[in-house]
Amino acid sequence: IAHILDYYHASLYENLPYLEELLGKVIKTHLIKAPERLSDLKDVFSSFSKELLDHMTKEEQVLFL
Repeated sequence: IAHILDYYHASLYENLPYLEELLGKVIKTHLIKAPERLSDLKDVFSSFSKELLDHMTKEEQVLFL
């Protein structure tokens, strides 16, 4: 359990906000070229990120007690 928390969860907690920041920069730079595609990408990333964070929270609060 400690390995999962220390390796997988910690890296996701650290890197998901960074990836969201990078995605924001890409969208800002290239929005004119592909607005619908980038909007869809942002929606998918946001949904994926939320589901992943919810899943990790559930693991930490329910399964890893």
